[in-house]
Amino acid sequence: VQPFISATTTATLDFSLTSAITSTISDTPMPINNPTVFPTSIPGVIQHCLKISDVIRLSDIGLQGTIALMGIYPQSIPGSYLLDLSSGETKAFPTQGMSYMVNGAVSPDRNWFAYEGAGEDLTSGRQLVIVDSQGVVQKTINLSNIKTPASYMVLAEWLENNHMVFTWGEERDTAPIYASTIFVDPFTEESTEYQSNYPNLYYLYPNYLYIWSNYGPTLSVYNTSVDRVLFLSFDGVVLWNLTTQQQIRIFEDIPENNLTNPVWSPDGQHFIMDQNTASGRNLFLVTKNGVTQQITFFNGRNGFGTNMGDFTDYVWSPDGKSIAFWLMTGIGERAGEASYDLAILDLISGEIHNYCIDKFIWRSIEPVWSPDGKWLVVPVPNGFSPGSDSLQRAKTILIDINKNQAYPIAEDAVPLGWMVND
Repeated sequence: VQPFISATTTATLDFSLTSAITSTISDTPMPINNPTVFPTSIPGVIQHCLKISDVIRLSDIGLQGTIALMGIYPQSIPGSYLLDLSSGETKAFPTQGMSYMVNGAVSPDRNWFAYEGAGEDLTSGRQLVIVDSQGVVQKTINLSNIKTPASYMVLAEWLENNHMVFTWGEERDTAPIYASTIFVDPFTEESTEYQSNYPNLYYLYPNYLYIWSNYGPTLSVYNTSVDRVLFLSFDGVVLWNLTTQQQIRIFEDIPENNLTNPVWSPDGQHFIMDQNTASGRNLFLVTKNGVTQQITFFNGRNGFGTNMGDFTDYVWSPDGKSIAFWLMTGIGERAGEASYDLAILDLISGEIHNYCIDKFIWRSIEPVWSPDGKWLVVPVPNGFSPGSDSLQRAKTILIDINKNQAYPIAEDAVPLGWMVND
């Protein structure tokens, strides 16, 4: 087992796409020759409709690594566990005196998993527990030692090995202008706090409670080098230089259209976001200096999930060459409910691949990439709890992207990360 010591991330990641992206991006959007039209068809989207195989032994697949899974209904630590992909064995997370799992994240080098827990009232006793792939506790941090009150201090992501990102508000529904982002070094417990009092920051209640996922409390997202931040203003998304404290660019938009926050690339040099275009709402690739390139060309859709083609929860592949996300492809069985499929955008070819795997509608759960970018782990619907037509159950599946195969690996638990085994 590797010792839990400070380490940098950049040496272990491959960002060979950076130069390729930079050479093709311009401020002028690419011409729209054949926009994708909804709802009658999805031209330009390649379908790979997967069939989920019967239950199999994980050892037969021959994969290495460990999946961190969070139990749901209840969202408890006792119902959460680590799943060893090579053996199929599971290891429960130590409760450390807590009952409720708030959130969790795998370190960028994939050696550690951190989960935030709380007492039965969901607010008291907030602690951060860091374990290795065997479930052995490496460190426990009392979050009250970082910021008080810690009742609404929430782990948003593990940005770099030495940077864990938390959002904080004094109360449950704290307005973004009074909330803050806190960077915590899990090795030294040193922290840096950034107030989210950026110019014209959006704070319309209750709308801010339902947008930007983990960053909803602050409506601000930082890159890995912490020299740029994106925040949502009343006029749109603002790219801000933290070194000069000046605006680089504003992407004018209706704030309520920004359901999903922009997502920075692993190297912090680019981000992906959705914006309005003449043909509808589409995805854009943007450099940290504000140079943009339109990368999808859908037609006739907005950002509310009511028209075909909406997309949420973008996740960069480890090598930065692809984006996994959920693509709206229809209306669900229940009135007014959108239906989303798993999709992957290839940034080199521009192709969009739809895998016809439904999204589990519970909270914002992003697809989880394998370290080599050849597999994905996602939760899918698995019927409803007995006696309920609204409490949706989940099944987590493992997808071989190259072979178009999917395998069930867990029930009533959702994936939070993929670790490497020591």
